[in-house]
Amino acid sequence: MEEFLKIGSAKSAIFHSKPPLQTFEQMALEAYEVELQAIDAKNEVLQYLAVNEWGKTLKDVPFFDILFEPQKTELSLLIVSENFVRFQWRLPFNEKSTTKGTFTDINDENG
Repeated sequence: MEEFLKIGSAKSAIFHSKPPLQTFEQMALEAYEVELQAIDAKNEVLQYLAVNEWGKTLKDVPFFDILFEPQKTELSLLIVSENFVRFQWRLPFNEKSTTKGTFTDINDENG
């Protein structure tokens, strides 16, 4: 992780709708630097807002909306990890040979 943090940033959170044990909360923060955040158990709009407000706290990231699909059942625990990498290529791209588009995985699916 130390090497990753030289070129990027990472942040994790555990969203919970029930009070966590104090020892768990302390261990998550001290050992893993994971924040615990309260979240509404049933209200999908409040869930979405809570996750995306947390996403805005990641420094130097040019986008904010986390792709989060609210849960249809009562939510008691949600673990989120956001990672961002910024780097420069050794050789610049030939702008005439590139186009902007949606980034996809190996199966041409975008998430």
